[in-house]
Amino acid sequence: MKEQLTNEEIRDFCQRMAMFLHGGIDVGEGLALLAEEEESSPLGCVFADMVKGADMGKPLSACVAESGVFPSYVAGMLKAGEKTGRSEEALEAVGDYFHSRFVMERRLTTALLHPAVLMLIMMAVVVILLTKVLPVFDQVYGQLGSRLEGAAGGLLALGRVLERCMPLFCAAAGIAALFLFLFSSGKKFRKSIEKEWKKRFGGKGVFGEASRVAAVQVLSMAMGSGFSVEEALLFAEELSEDVPAISQSCRSCAEEIEKGTPLDEAAWKCGLLTRTDSRMLAAGIRSGSGEKAIYEIAQRMQEESNYAMEELAGRIEPSLILALSVLTGLILLTVMLPLLQLLPVLS
Repeated sequence: MKEQLTNEEIRDFCQRMAMFLHGGIDVGEGLALLAEEEESSPLGCVFADMVKGADMGKPLSACVAESGVFPSYVAGMLKAGEKTGRSEEALEAVGDYFHSRFVMERRLTTALLHPAVLMLIMMAVVVILLTKVLPVFDQVYGQLGSRLEGAAGGLLALGRVLERCMPLFCAAAGIAALFLFLFSSGKKFRKSIEKEWKKRFGGKGVFGEASRVAAVQVLSMAMGSGFSVEEALLFAEELSEDVPAISQSCRSCAEEIEKGTPLDEAAWKCGLLTRTDSRMLAAGIRSGSGEKAIYEIAQRMQEESNYAMEELAGRIEPSLILALSVLTGLILLTVMLPLLQLLPVLS
């Protein structure tokens, strides 16, 4: 089985093919140009095989489907665009969608990875203070005829327990570091973790908002490629199946439309759009530019989701740094206070 293209690679393919079609270059010639540009990379072979299909008279959607490196729904989107004479618009819509997925994946990885690394560093610093630094202070106080008592003594006892468990702690830290390394560098491993995360938490909070944005973007992409509203919602439901809450919202919205409810009202009732966005969509539908309205709504939701993700990361990281500073300060303070009591005696 061939390895699937990344979101970035699919985005580049769609955007370049859309530019070729806009410039009057046919599918076969456009694919040949791509094959020539990517001659030195594995993509060159993929595009060369697609050129053969185009030379046999196959449409772009068939070439994409037979290549085996694109998700199946990409060919479906392009096929819908070809049927309605909107191939260029379909390519642009798919390119925009995968660009947003690429950006969102990077933001999610950053939002999850950086706090985890900071937490690991914080734990390591605290353990080193308790197991290596406090015993040194205890020896110094012993030479002065005193010892660590109270909170400092409790921390010293905790440090001795941790020191006895140091092999287990090192093993746990090693496993955590390996997990973070695989998460940051292993695409398949990261996707499996993200899939499980979406299943459990994809419908809640900031991550729920990101999943809702993805569903609206799929809806915009499908409508821009020539799908009917009902087909677009079913398509969005299928692509949101890894987030059950959002998938259910898409299904409920489709059911509402079958009952005769307008799209804007149905999307608001089912939680896909806010009241403000549903009113904007209603205005777009009444003016005959519903597709443009849903596209602009998706873009705005994407920007708001990006801001919310950055705000979340901006709150977590300073909080962890503050917690590390406070913990370090408290540990050192509990050790230094007994020294203040000894100073008059020493003098």
